[in-house]
Amino acid sequence: MKADEIRTLYEFNEWANRKFIEAVQSISEEKYSMKIKSSFASIRETIAHIVSSEWIWLQRWLGNNPSAPPDWSDKPSIKPLVEKLNEVEAERNKFLFNLKDEDLNKLLIYNLLSGKTQQNILQEVLQHVVNHSTYHRGQLATLFRQIDEKPPSTDLITFYRENNTG
Repeated sequence: MKADEIRTLYEFNEWANRKFIEAVQSISEEKYSMKIKSSFASIRETIAHIVSSEWIWLQRWLGNNPSAPPDWSDKPSIKPLVEKLNEVEAERNKFLFNLKDEDLNKLLIYNLLSGKTQQNILQEVLQHVVNHSTYHRGQLATLFRQIDEKPPSTDLITFYRENNTG
């Protein structure tokens, strides 16, 4: 994989996250926070998990090792999460802009929130984050259907079609 391909994956990731942020802003606060049986108990908690996970991984790439989820991830409204998502994306885009093909095979040694040390090559964790967010956006689609709302289409092929990259 090349750095340009990683950057394209993150363009997709941002696009897909934005689709759900826009969709969430069209539903009621009640539906946003409604408790529904899933990996996370609500749409709000699922979005908070996506944003906080993306922040945690970015911190690891930058050489930091967070030991807990960020304190902003438990805010009840969408606005603080959107603000943090904007910050994460801006900082991550700076990181990705400087990414070179040879960086992808560098070893990243990092700590899990539990404190356990892990290591992977950078390319693996970069791909993991997009895959992780995609997985949870799939859960968001199911949550939307459970509250009788239509989820946005966030398939990769839709991104390519809408952005004329395919």
